[in-house]
Amino acid sequence: MFFIHFKQLYRFKQFTVQDGLPQNTIKSLVQTRDGYLWIATLAGLARFDGVRFTVFNRSNTPEMTSDSCVTMTEDVEDGLWIGTEDGLLNFRNHRFTAYPAGPGGLAHKNVRTVRAARAGGVWIGTEDGLDHLNRGIFTHYTTKDGLQANNIR
Repeated sequence: MFFIHFKQLYRFKQFTVQDGLPQNTIKSLVQTRDGYLWIATLAGLARFDGVRFTVFNRSNTPEMTSDSCVTMTEDVEDGLWIGTEDGLLNFRNHRFTAYPAGPGGLAHKNVRTVRAARAGGVWIGTEDGLDHLNRGIFTHYTTKDGLQANNIR
């Protein structure tokens, strides 16, 4: 009788601004179904392909009105949703679309959290309640609708 012992080797690699990240403080991570790793920071958004980072921020992406990316989720249709301190962004088919606060849109510009809904659309937690975006229509919920607080994290 003999035994074979396999020693597992773990390899850790730390990525920083020297490697191409816009900032070292990471607020959110999402690996999308196409294999990219998306990194949200307070200095912009980065997409990592396994070799290099591509940075998206106000200087190179007109749809971004804030570099402060704080939350992300991928929806059931492979769209990436990014919550910023100045609204909501969607990345789909290699293009960004901005969803700012205002009439018919987000109730508040400061997005705290965003999560994909199983039936489609996204839920967006803001400083002024909960928004649901589905098929281009926003529905807004506050304490008047039964929420315990309007500041959703």
